[in-house]
Amino acid sequence: MKEQLLKAIKAIDHGGVIVYPTDTTYGLGCDATNEKACQKIISLKKRTNHKGFIVLIDHTDFIYDLVEEVPDVVLEILENTDSPTTLVLDGGKGVAKSVLHEDGTIAIRVVKNDFCEKLIAKFNKPIVSTSVNISGNKPSTDINNIPYEILGAVDYVVPSKTVMNAKPSSIIKIEANGKVKILRA
Repeated sequence: MKEQLLKAIKAIDHGGVIVYPTDTTYGLGCDATNEKACQKIISLKKRTNHKGFIVLIDHTDFIYDLVEEVPDVVLEILENTDSPTTLVLDGGKGVAKSVLHEDGTIAIRVVKNDFCEKLIAKFNKPIVSTSVNISGNKPSTDINNIPYEILGAVDYVVPSKTVMNAKPSSIIKIEANGKVKILRA
């Protein structure tokens, strides 16, 4: 795993895009603070620019670097969930413009995956995570089924024999006032 971590870090540190296993499915990832890298993912996926991306972090303290004000309920939710949960929060900051949704919200997930945790900890920045597929198509659950137009255009593919379950994370929107809304269960 050490060699894969070093290669993945080198790729994203130089503005590249990687394919990697996450806690939900295979992801396309890059440095979430690098606008050019984020634009490359938008182009690869053939998606609109206003949707934003999920940002993976390795620990809850990281949230304070990415959100203007963190409602108290955020930590309570994260402490009480075992499944992958993405939080959509107002006042996103510290990331590339295209990472944020057009309304200024940021989608953050504290990842629960050994490889991702180590990658983010060593890289020491948030990482974009979006499914490996052309926008509107089904996400790839097997690395062997990832479209060549994506595989041939990324800077590094983390080798993996894992077939993912492709169950996306739950998504919970938490407004600045603490109001909670389930967007995807």
